[in-house]
Amino acid sequence: MTGSVHVNPLPNGNTEMVFTGNNGIANDVEFFFVLLSGRFTQIFAPDGTLVQGLEGNGRRVDACSLLA
Repeated sequence: MTGSVHVNPLPNGNTEMVFTGNNGIANDVEFFFVLLSGRFTQIFAPDGTLVQGLEGNGRRVDACSLLA
């Protein structure tokens, strides 16, 4: 995977994660493993609670269904 991940602290204490390019993302909060191509974001509260699920523009492929 040749993409980038940027971690941005937000003024309200939350943290935004921005995925650009080609990334493989495993998430145990929403229970998925996806391949991303494009620009996607997620936001987490200071305690790690998911505030905003994975959203963005581009291609999102469910890797679990490919492996099944």
